[in-house]
Parts: sequence; C-alpha cells; structure tokens
Amino acid sequence: MAQHASILAKLAETQDSCRSLPFCDPPIPGESLVGLLARNVAKHGLDRIAPALKVAGIHTLVPEAISTTHIGKSQEIASLLRTASAEITMRCHPRVEIQGRPKGTFINFFGTPVRSIYREVKRRRVSPSSLCVSSHQRAIWDLRVFSFCPESREVLISECPSCGKGLGWRWTLGVAYCEHCGVDLREYRQPIIDTADADALDFVVDLVHPDRRHNNRALSAVPPALGCLDLDNGEIFELVIALGSAIATEPSAPRVITRPVRTVDDKLTPNVLAQAGRVILDWPCAFHALADDMRARSEQRVGFWGKHKELGPIMGLARDAYLAPALKHALHDLINENMAKSGVILRRAEQRPDGAIVNIGRAAAEFDLNVRLISRWAKSGLIWSERNSLARLSIILVDRNEIAAIVDQRQDLYSARQLRMRLGVDSIALDDLVQNGLIRRHSRPVADFAGGICYSRTSADAFIDTITSKASSVLEVKNATLLSKAVKRGAVARPHWYGILQAIIDGRLRVVAKPSPSNSALTASLYIVDSSELTPFLTATTTIHDGKERGRMYVHEAAAYLNSTKGAISGFIKSGLLSTNGSTQYKLDWTAVDAFRREYILTNEIAHRCGWKYIDVRTKLAAASIEPVTYVSRNKNLVWPRASVEAAIGHLPQHGEKR
Repeated sequence: MAQHASILAKLAETQDSCRSLPFCDPPIPGESLVGLLARNVAKHGLDRIAPALKVAGIHTLVPEAISTTHIGKSQEIASLLRTASAEITMRCHPRVEIQGRPKGTFINFFGTPVRSIYREVKRRRVSPSSLCVSSHQRAIWDLRVFSFCPESREVLISECPSCGKGLGWRWTLGVAYCEHCGVDLREYRQPIIDTADADALDFVVDLVHPDRRHNNRALSAVPPALGCLDLDNGEIFELVIALGSAIATEPSAPRVITRPVRTVDDKLTPNVLAQAGRVILDWPCAFHALADDMRARSEQRVGFWGKHKELGPIMGLARDAYLAPALKHALHDLINENMAKSGVILRRAEQRPDGAIVNIGRAAAEFDLNVRLISRWAKSGLIWSERNSLARLSIILVDRNEIAAIVDQRQDLYSARQLRMRLGVDSIALDDLVQNGLIRRHSRPVADFAGGICYSRTSADAFIDTITSKASSVLEVKNATLLSKAVKRGAVARPHWYGILQAIIDGRLRVVAKPSPSNSALTASLYIVDSSELTPFLTATTTIHDGKERGRMYVHEAAAYLNSTKGAISGFIKSGLLSTNGSTQYKLDWTAVDAFRREYILTNEIAHRCGWKYIDVRTKLAAASIEPVTYVSRNKNLVWPRASVEAAIGHLPQHGEKR
C-alpha cells in the first residue's frame, strides 16, 4: 500500500503535462481503452484505476465509462500512458448522430457506428484461452451481441469461475485475474462454440471488428443486390441484428414484433448470428427462404391473420427505426415481392396477388350487392370463400368470377308470381313442370334476387315457344273455345295443367293461337279446337314431391293446391285447422297441407264436383245433416269434413237433377 501511495504522490508532484506512469506497455491493436488502463495500472502495482486517472486530472468513480464520458481528456490519458493521443482517440466511443435514425443511440466503435446498447460497460467479459495468448482486453469482447471470442471461439465469461463474483473494472489485479479472489482466469478454459456456418459468423464479426482490414473484407463479401444501396458496415451490422432478433423471436410470441436486443442478448446465439449473416451473404434469395420458413410456421402464431400471421417478426424490419431508410425501402419491396409469389390469398388486397379473389366488400361494391347477402352465401357454402377461422375478426374472400356468374343469371329469372301470370296456371302446375323437366327452377344464390322461388326465364320462354309452335295460327273452327275458359268449364277442383300442356306438345290436344298482347297469359292466347278432347287431360292424381326438393310451401302455393285463396289459408292457420312449421316467413309444410286436404274439403271443390252454385252448397249439405267444421261468416271460407261429404255426394242431387 505504501508503494501505491508513493507512486501516486510522485505523479501528483509532477507538472500537469508530464504526469505519466513510469513504465507503460504500448497499446495492442484491438485493445479497449479501459483494458489498456487496467493493464498498465496493474503493472505498476496499483489495484484501482480511478486514483491513477485522478492524478491525470480525470475525476471519476466509474473508470469503465472512460471511453465515452471523458473523450475530451484524450491527451491527458495519452500522457499518463506514455502513448500517442491518436491511440487513445481511436479507442474512445463518442456519440454519432445519423440522419434518419433516432438521436443519441449510436456510438463510434473503432470507426463503425453501432448502437450504444450493444456495448457492455459494467461487466468485464474475457476469454481465458485468448488471455493465454495475450493478457489484454479485446475491445470486441465489450459487444454484448457476441457471446464468444472471435479469436479462440471460446465462450466469454463475466463472472469468476472460482468465487462466482462479477468481473468489473474499478479494481484490478490485471486483466487475466479476478479482482476479488485473485485467481488466474486463464486456468478456467471455457467451451468452444460450434456453428454450422463459420464463414457467415466470421462475416458478422468482421463488420464491427476494430481492425479496418476486417471491415473492408466484410464489405467486399456483400452481394451486389445489397451493395448497390451504398451501405456502410455499421448499417449492415444493424441489419444483421434485426434479422437475428427476428429469427430468435419464437413463433408463439404474444406479439409479432422483433424483440429489442437488450432483452434477447441470450437469444442471439452464434448460430442465430450466422443465420442472419448468411441471409445477407445470399441476398435476396436467402431472405425469401427466411420468409418462406416464417410462413411455414404461421399456424403457431395464434390470434393473427394476413401478412403478420404469415411473416411474423420480419414484417417489422421495414419499419425498424434503426435501419437505413434505403434499406427499409428495399425490405418493403422484398416483403411485397415475397407475399405476391407465395400463393397465399387470405390477406388484404395490397398484399394479395392480382386475380379473381377479392373480399366481399369489394365484390358487393362492384356488383351492387348487399354485403350481408354475399356473407350468407359464403357462410352457407353456396359460394367458395376463405377466412381465418381462428381470428376473432377476419376478411372474407370470394371469387369475383363466381359472383359475376351469379349476377349474370339475375337477368335470367322469373319470380313465381311472374311465371304464373305469364303461363296462366297455379303454383302446383309450375312445380309439375319443373319435376318433369319442362322448365328449370333457380336455386340459391340466384333465387335470393327474387326473394323466394324463381325460375329460369330462358327455360320458361323456350317452353312457351314450344307450346305456341304446336298451335295453328288460323282459327278454322267456329266452336273453338279459349283454353282458360274450357278448363274452367271442366269443373274440376284443380286442373292438371301439366297433362294439358304436355298433351299440346305431343299433338294429342289441338289448339290454335290468336293474336294477343305480349303480356297475355299463355292459356289466354290459345283456343281448343274441340272441347271434348280436353276431358282426358283435366284431372290427374296429385302427388307430393320429394320433401328434400319441396319441403316447405308459401301461402299462395297452398291456396292453389287447395283451390282456395290466401286469405282463406290464413284463416285456417289462425283457427288451428292448418298447422305450420313455426317459421314466420315459410309457414307451411307440404305434408301438413296434404294432410289438411285429405281430412277436409272446401266449398269450391264440392261446387265443382256437384255442379252447384257456391251459395247453394251449405243449404244442400244441411239437408243431408252435414255442417261445416268452421267458418268465418255463413257462406265464407267453409271447411267440411271430407269423409262425411264424400259419403253423401253420391246420394245428393247433382246439377239439373231433382229428387
């Protein structure tokens, strides 16, 4: 201790410009400034750096920060260590302001701008094997992104293997010794790293190596596709760290971001750095390979969709504030290029390849459709669609060509009412024509345009043309009767229109056509040559078609089937005689209507069969002691028990008979 005091006292007595340690070793290439100080202070038997700096006019309690906080004292430090001022200046790390990058975040590391958070200040990191070769502190050991010594490939240590205390700079027995227990660190060799791509790892180290020859070697290895951006080695190193952070971010990370280096220095393993370096060496093919690998693991990114689910953390590269603007622009273009060629379609329009796949909003706007209508088609499987089922919210993609085909058919439809009016027949007849292939019914989604059942206009017009082509154009018979009137005079409960129209097509029923307005019904524009020819075709057994094809019935269809009116059908429902399926829009089932028809008979059918006037039906049945099941008024919407009426009809006087 007395020796220490005498050395410091002697230094303090000298002139300010001549305060130098008596015998100093010169700086070693690549040595850090604090390491140079520690080595020479220990050489003089001093165990602390701060007192030696104090006699040189530098007052500090944190000598480890000497290279950043006392840059203006380079001359004093140079005099203290008996070396050139340039040797000290080159080992200082002043702040560097770079245009387009956050202020106050970069330092000069031996001529290379790097972020200050990459540099370890408090802890001394050493490689025992390298200290055996030369007992000096390599400046590159201070970069926390490297967990190894580039010379020996040995893992760096920052704690004494003997006492377990952290290695620091305020006390020193020499760089090769633990300042706490005095053990020689060179006796504790560490594992050697093993990397699959040593060349790529060397490239990463060369980018920030204190030796400029290493820097130049790294820049010469940068491929032209990246070299054309005129980046310096610091900007390329920053890209390495960004890529390494993206590679090290787990696919299942809760946020798809590139984690800050301060929290992932343990993740930036030599292999990760080598992978990042290889991406740059094989640019841009290796970048696309990395993007494809991210996409292959996209299912592990739960809760995300689109480009963030596909590419994960590398999506953040184009927005990294620490990357050069030209580099971010190039990354943006590369990401878009990769997205376009990947073939994945579930993404926004700007990241999706041009083609027929669009979202439902665009399809709705283009074809003037309701978004909810297209969404219902997609949800029910009527059209192809794609969405992210794992995300709470997701775009829904559809094929615009498929939508266009549906829209084109919008012009080719008759509603059920339009076609009934055009043909002059009831709904049951339309169903018979469909079942026998004479006209075609549209299914969803085309039927949604008509708000219900609709039919192909093309098939219906072709059917009408076929009927009219069988009719003579000259009215040659004096007693010809209008088809609609002849059918009505046939006095049947429900005419078998399919049989009549099929007979015309087959030539079994002769008809002639008369000139009529274009909006006239087909049955009101044809004449029957001989009314007696119509009789065989008036009636036929009515069947209920397959429930899968016609499982439900509109009120107007039920009215046609029962030869009644919609108002009467509504009355039957309200009175409980006709059951419904509980739906508000589609109230009736075919089976329920057919069961009603088998159990009950209506006044119209009785009047037709017996040839009575409608108003006389109640009086004549009352004479046979038959009363209606229900009625609204005395002679309105009467419902009779079919079994009783059928049993009595044969005994009741028919039209023109007296009993």
